[in-house]
Amino acid sequence: QSFPLPPRFYVPAASSLQSPAKHHSQQFRSCSTKKDTREIVFKKDLAKHLVEKHGSTVHKYEMMITDIFDLIAKKVAEDKVVRISMFGKFSKAVSGRKVGRHFRTGEYMEIPEFVRPKFNAFKAFKQSLKDAEKEEV
Repeated sequence: QSFPLPPRFYVPAASSLQSPAKHHSQQFRSCSTKKDTREIVFKKDLAKHLVEKHGSTVHKYEMMITDIFDLIAKKVAEDKVVRISMFGKFSKAVSGRKVGRHFRTGEYMEIPEFVRPKFNAFKAFKQSLKDAEKEEV
């Protein structure tokens, strides 16, 4: 049985069309009520750490990190599983087609299958997080 395609879900309010926000961050609000105060570690920070430990240049390690994650993404896209010892497993998860209901009209509609990345942390990685948490306390 075939279902009609869903209409556009987002229709901007008339007020947002008349007076656009000055900055994109003013236009949308976070759904989270709790502010995340954790420090963010960027690729460059990882590269600097590797330079301190092994020498060479930050640019070289940044390129290596990029290449590693590009290779993981490529292999997962080819439907292969990437296992990194003591860390975790990257794979592809496919959500099958299903029938859902439009939230405004209540009409039944077909939701197509979609692919998403999946990560399973290994026991050693989970344990290292628990051990680090104990050291902080």
